[in-house]
Amino acid sequence: MAQSALSHTQAQAEQLKHDRAAGAASAHLAVVKTWHCSTFPTCDAAARFLNLPPAQVAGEAFATDDEHGHITLFWFL
Repeated sequence: MAQSALSHTQAQAEQLKHDRAAGAASAHLAVVKTWHCSTFPTCDAAARFLNLPPAQVAGEAFATDDEHGHITLFWFL
């Protein structure tokens, strides 16, 4: 089995995005959004994550890079 490149936090966020898109998230999670933060190895990886259903809209995410090219992403979910 291939090892996932995602951190535990990123994997949980992807699952929550999937659950919301499928209508499986609890009513509380579907209504209340909170800020989250993760670091991605590349800009493309961060963009792919943001475009997972449901994709973020304007103002729901921002990012910064570090001296190693890693992207720190803050998103509203």
